[in-house]
Amino acid sequence: MIPPWYSSQEEVGGCKYIGNVLIECLDKKKTDIQLKEGTTMIGDLAFGGTKIYSLDFAKRIKIIGDRAFENCSNLSFVIIPDGVQYLGYDVFSSCKNLREIYVPESVERVQVEVFGDGIFDNYKNIAVPNHLSGMFIYNGKARIKYY
Repeated sequence: MIPPWYSSQEEVGGCKYIGNVLIECLDKKKTDIQLKEGTTMIGDLAFGGTKIYSLDFAKRIKIIGDRAFENCSNLSFVIIPDGVQYLGYDVFSSCKNLREIYVPESVERVQVEVFGDGIFDNYKNIAVPNHLSGMFIYNGKARIKYY
């Protein structure tokens, strides 16, 4: 028997969605992605291994899942948009060219290793709101700036 959610999948702009949840980027070679209007969540591993360079975040994104951008080697700078409330485990794992990350004040919760352990990453600067201080572990070389 096919689960009900399976038949509700749709493809929009090279990405697979179930309702307002982006579950997978199907075009791994695509460099620019515009999310479907109304997208509220980027699922676990949704962009893993893609060539994504930039992402036009939808205004209603609330959740970015575990390892959502794992192995996205083209990413160099990420501004997580205001309105995001939760960041999963190891969101930017193994993004070898990622240097800077900005986390907005709207983020209320992060997983313990939200930026990975940092040992194999090349981050230079991570900007994080003060209220997230002490919520995660990071052993890398990047400077974490609290604001």
